[in-house]
Amino acid sequence: MPSSFYPQNIDALAAWFANFTIQFAALAAKYGLSASVSAVQKDNLWIQYWVPARHEADNQKQGLTKFFNAIAGNDPTLAPPSSINWSLPPAPPSDVAPGIEFRVRQLARDIKGSTKYSEADGELLGIVSPEKGDENLDQLTTEFTLRTLANFELQATFRKRGMDALKFQFRHKGGDWRSAGFLITSPGTLAIPPTTPGRCRTGRSAGDLYA
Repeated sequence: MPSSFYPQNIDALAAWFANFTIQFAALAAKYGLSASVSAVQKDNLWIQYWVPARHEADNQKQGLTKFFNAIAGNDPTLAPPSSINWSLPPAPPSDVAPGIEFRVRQLARDIKGSTKYSEADGELLGIVSPEKGDENLDQLTTEFTLRTLANFELQATFRKRGMDALKFQFRHKGGDWRSAGFLITSPGTLAIPPTTPGRCRTGRSAGDLYA
């Protein structure tokens, strides 16, 4: 399985989410996701508050444990422990619904599934999964079958084998590779323009398709 782009370490998550929020606001209109900008910003405020709040709670827990052990323990010569300041940082953000990671992954799927998607955008957003070594290449390959439809379209049936989406490329015979788009669900449909508008060549010799 490819590595996930979504950080599991909470400190890394705070830094990742701050960057994602900035980049998403800049790219949302391109992908038709402007309506989600406000929700992403609210989720980010929640992450940025609660990551340090969780660290502070861990520190307070250690102080509470020392306080309890000193008073409840068996050593009367100990100095009186410091009093406990058991509180959260000021100005907590508005509550958000559970499922921040789910929402981010859905946005990532929507972006990667767009015909406007580029690897450069994915890297800016931080939604490109880290690559593993060559020993995992067999796990990242896939097979697909094609069925011709009307209007120069092809229906692809495939298994993603753990990947978020499949990027399809095509080329006309003797030409350069061009992007046919991304598919996130199977079966999916691709539009392949003919070499001459309005005319379609049939047969494998007319070109190639690659995923």
